[in-house]
Amino acid sequence: MAAWHCGACQRDLCELCAAKKYVGAGVLPICAACGGIAVPILVPRAQVEPFSFAAALANVGQLLPLAFAVVLAVAQQTVATWGGQGWVLGQFVVIGAFAMMLRRADQGLPLVGVPTYGDIADGWVSLFWRGLPTLGPLALGAALVSHWGQLAIPVASPVAWILVALAIWLVPPALVAAGVDGPHTMMALPWELPRLESRLGGDVGKLRVVVAAWALMQLMVAWMPGVAIDGDMRLMDHELENFGAHVVVAALLAAVASAAGMLLFTHAELLAHGDPTKFRVPLRPRAAPEGTWTPPPDPETEAERAKRLQPIDLEDPREALVAAIGRGDVATALERYRQGDIPALAIDPAQHLAVAQMFSTAGEPQIAAEVLRGIVMRTPKADVAPRALVILARLCAEKLGAPDEAMVVYRRVVEQYPDSDAARYARERLTSAAG
Repeated sequence: MAAWHCGACQRDLCELCAAKKYVGAGVLPICAACGGIAVPILVPRAQVEPFSFAAALANVGQLLPLAFAVVLAVAQQTVATWGGQGWVLGQFVVIGAFAMMLRRADQGLPLVGVPTYGDIADGWVSLFWRGLPTLGPLALGAALVSHWGQLAIPVASPVAWILVALAIWLVPPALVAAGVDGPHTMMALPWELPRLESRLGGDVGKLRVVVAAWALMQLMVAWMPGVAIDGDMRLMDHELENFGAHVVVAALLAAVASAAGMLLFTHAELLAHGDPTKFRVPLRPRAAPEGTWTPPPDPETEAERAKRLQPIDLEDPREALVAAIGRGDVATALERYRQGDIPALAIDPAQHLAVAQMFSTAGEPQIAAEVLRGIVMRTPKADVAPRALVILARLCAEKLGAPDEAMVVYRRVVEQYPDSDAARYARERLTSAAG
């Protein structure tokens, strides 16, 4: 699978054709055949990092979001003690906090942060307005059933259970639709939600789980007995007694915001959410490119960097060659190799491959090809042999003017190493040539 693109030869590079090169104290991906600088191929986030329901819940389990849930519950229940108007104001406080958390999550930010006036306005204006067609009737129905927070809802009330079922079914796709922020923003119209849900596959179902937990907890809180005053069951008189349940509701609401926001963040390109290029990520191959020269430990300490960059002064030619390869000293490595005083079998096949890549990047593809042929001849069954053959085929096709030999090498890879990544790449080249 191609994960990089070479700017010099304009080829897409898989892990077999990409290598690493030291530049000062850093490392750059390069094309193993031509030595050109390679850049990562960017793809939609969902292709590399699928939506993780566990990660969405883990975001809420951190100290700051949990503390925010407690503060939110305190604020909501404090204003609820003011009467019916206070209950309505408390719900608006909750909606505002939810909108800000969702908007932060759909940008890949932590759930809780210092809000700006823009964050507040964006949450209220965009999320509240776009979600109104679907979420508005549900919220109004809940308010009417509870007489705007004045009545405990009987457990057997069919209307309450109908509202819970509708919330579990409609809220998840409606939140996703309302949260889209870009040139193709959409209203959360009920009849359009099934089509949106089908585009997102099973991810909306995962969001529905946490919405169900939140809706059922809301209903449980509404069941809690209040104190009869003039024939009414006033929940606000028992707010302190039920405070723990309200904290759980606030935490579940944060979980809904986290899951909905991360779902948007994951499928941003599919939904045209924000700037698509901002949400693209590098395509990661199955294995990182093996270095043209072995990279240092990551992160590299100052002592390790100093050791890697110190002058090479070794009497043993093989040790000097290995040291030059290890630190990425192309000139020293090629000089030592050209001297011809190191037995070929004394050098590890991977080090031979590094030398071949050095010759290629130094503008000497003919010598590089001879080194690669020697690797395959001496170690036909080694893990490095298929990689050496693929690079040899590319050199033949792109630098040595021998496309027929390249096709022969690709067929050899397919025949001798049919289950390898190199064989998959070779088949692609053969199919492309045949077409």
